[in-house]
Amino acid sequence: MPDSQIPAPEIQLPNATLDARLEEILDELNDQVVCLSLADVILVPRPDFFPFAGRIPLLIKGLDELLVSDARFGDRGRLMVCSDNGSMSFYPASVRNVVLNQLARSRSVQSTTEWLSKVLKTERATGCTVSILYGVSVEDEFEVAPGVRLAPLEKVPNSRQLERFLHSALMDHKSFESWNPPKAALLTNRTIDPFIWTLGVDGNPIGPGPANNRKDYLRVDQLHEDVARVLTILGPSLPLIVESWFVFDDPDLQVASSNDWSRSWKALEIAPLTYIGEKVLISSEAAPICAAYLDLELDVQLRVNVGLNRLRQAQSRRSAGDKAVEVFIALEALLGDGENNELSHKISVRAARLLGGTASQRLATFSLLKKFYGVRSKMVHSGRIEEKQQRINSDTTLTVEDLATRCIGIAAQVVRAIVVLGHVPDWKKFDLTDHP
Repeated sequence: MPDSQIPAPEIQLPNATLDARLEEILDELNDQVVCLSLADVILVPRPDFFPFAGRIPLLIKGLDELLVSDARFGDRGRLMVCSDNGSMSFYPASVRNVVLNQLARSRSVQSTTEWLSKVLKTERATGCTVSILYGVSVEDEFEVAPGVRLAPLEKVPNSRQLERFLHSALMDHKSFESWNPPKAALLTNRTIDPFIWTLGVDGNPIGPGPANNRKDYLRVDQLHEDVARVLTILGPSLPLIVESWFVFDDPDLQVASSNDWSRSWKALEIAPLTYIGEKVLISSEAAPICAAYLDLELDVQLRVNVGLNRLRQAQSRRSAGDKAVEVFIALEALLGDGENNELSHKISVRAARLLGGTASQRLATFSLLKKFYGVRSKMVHSGRIEEKQQRINSDTTLTVEDLATRCIGIAAQVVRAIVVLGHVPDWKKFDLTDHP
């Protein structure tokens, strides 16, 4: 028989009910182990990325219509699903994709349809914002600020974001190649309300929309940054948030929101080149200083932030000259009075009097800062510094690196003293007042 007379193979059309169609897709998936394994491991969000073969492309065709026409799920309008920082189209535009992913996960049609029904009925959801901290560690979890827990990394809620972070942390952040893996995180419980909302034809929400979720995200993000910033003065240390994410308490909602993929990288203005060690934080030290900082009036907090930010940058700098520039920006922001005359003398004297101690301790503070200000001046005016030993007094000589370390410590004490005091003193009055 000529080839032109050979009848075309009969194409078996897929079943016309949702459950029957999903069963057929599942049968095909079970015959494609590579496909199923890929779905379990990396959760490809688009089914057309799968290396589907056989009848699966035919089976997927028309699945959207079956989902929408099914009495359990149909006639719901245009639904959006929220994460912690936004929302994504869910129904009907993307429901096919997430259903196929859930089918590949569960390998059960019944659990897949029950999952979809549960998601569509969920009005609000709880979860946790996670911010990974380099530079500090803790032995036990404790509340470091209202609503914020500082915890060992093993207390971070399990999620695919955590798994991927642990796998790629030191590879993703090249500046931290010489650092130890992170050992701590900031955790804040949150409620996403609404979890699912209806999009009107005009593009605006019908009923409650995601605006409050976005505001709460920004609030928590800023709170975590503030906590990490003020912890700098303990040690001093260099707590850096380099990555954060949100994980839903309910894994079913985590899948629905495609949140397994969501991680935020924090850009560092100055990334540290060398590992400076980790400060072990304890509740009795960290919680009170965070509380005092968060209670500051806004204008005081802004000045303190200058000091804290420059203190962090001083620790991130490589050159002792650059460290000196950062340290004295920090100190001038807190100890300056707006006048530029005799600045190095006033800063050194005020730091010594503010920190107090014995007469010899105050003299040491004054002498170290005066000498380090000289390093700062040479760096600013000539672009380089003398690497030779720095004579502090008749009994003490330090390398410029050791001098930088000592003065960074003094700057941290000054910032801490201001935070505990709760205000920036009137320095002209302070200069004329007796201090113990």
